[in-house]
Amino acid sequence: MKSWLMHHLHVMQFTLRRLRTSPVSSMLNVLVIGVALSLPSGGYVLLQNVQSLSDKLVGTPQISVFLSMNVSQDDIARLTRQLQQHDAISHIEFVPREQALLQLQQSTGLADVTGGLTQNPLPHAFIVYPKNKDLQLMEVLRDELRSCLKRLDAVNQDIKQLEAQRPQLDRERDELKAAAEVLKNERAELDRQLIPVREWENKVRAHSADIEAFNTRNDGLAQAPRNQQDKLIQELKVERERLEKVREGLAADEARLIPAYKASAAAHNERVTARDAKVTDWNARNAAAVDASAKQQDARALWLNECANRPYLEDDEKAIKAGK
Repeated sequence: MKSWLMHHLHVMQFTLRRLRTSPVSSMLNVLVIGVALSLPSGGYVLLQNVQSLSDKLVGTPQISVFLSMNVSQDDIARLTRQLQQHDAISHIEFVPREQALLQLQQSTGLADVTGGLTQNPLPHAFIVYPKNKDLQLMEVLRDELRSCLKRLDAVNQDIKQLEAQRPQLDRERDELKAAAEVLKNERAELDRQLIPVREWENKVRAHSADIEAFNTRNDGLAQAPRNQQDKLIQELKVERERLEKVREGLAADEARLIPAYKASAAAHNERVTARDAKVTDWNARNAAAVDASAKQQDARALWLNECANRPYLEDDEKAIKAGK
């Protein structure tokens, strides 16, 4: 081991003497060795840069189609079928928003920044590869896709607004039904209160008949025989006292029954009128919502016919080439 170390020490001393005696040639040898060692690393770095640049260059024209943030899975499936069946499209790639965010993190090195986001800000997207590389045809295809997606966003926005209205209308409908039940119970209570009122009215009519009979007997008193007049006068006096007591009782019943019943009936009728007004207003708004829903369904059916289910016709390409 000692001899091996001594040998390396002599070699190092000999090398240093050579460097001192011929520094220029020694430096050139070092440079040649350094260049030879750096060539593989430099080639590898150059290859990586060229590959990265080639990845960014698109050899085939493509159209990026970004979807709205609130697009549904059904709409995505429908658009996928539409694009796959499109005669002007070679093939498509669907990029979910999660994949797009992951690619953004990997390509930009902003994983720390994007990791702090509360939600993914990127939308779903399609990458469309047209069959025909003619610029004019690609612009027509792009405008067609853009128009259809804008119409889809409008249709979805209308659906969202209608869906937001329906729960409120349903709650109001339930409230109106509950109010109808309350009014029904109030009506039953009023009918119960009406029973003694009807009985009082019958007593009033009977009392009126008794008064009429009393007046008739009183008017016939002068034509009665003299020997019977005193007796009739006494009977009429007793009858008058009885009628007066009945009248007082009827007046007391009237004061107890009639005002309370009239107040209850007036309050009930006021609540019925208010509910009827709410029902009329609800019916108008519900009819408007139903009409808007029918129009929205027509708009969606039109979109399906003109966009989702419409293939790209060869006649379109012929017309474009003809300058029409």
